[in-house]
Amino acid sequence: MVDPGAESVAIVKQVLTAKHLSAPTDNVPTAQFYTTGGAAHFKKVAGQWLQRDDLDVRHVSLTDIQQYTLPTQMEGSLDEA
Repeated sequence: MVDPGAESVAIVKQVLTAKHLSAPTDNVPTAQFYTTGGAAHFKKVAGQWLQRDDLDVRHVSLTDIQQYTLPTQMEGSLDEA
């Protein structure tokens, strides 16, 4: 049986490595979380789920989100890796 999650991670790692986009080994990752709901509630639930109490959670309105657009496709393809 094949674990699709593990396979996806392996492919992403291969692409990032090939394009020299991997983080340095001494990198300390950070994350910011945005929610249209209550930031305090999100921080509590996500903190319990992720077992972290140092989450950076910010509220964003739907009006703010509408100002941004996501790219319709990734630049390049996996074949270019």
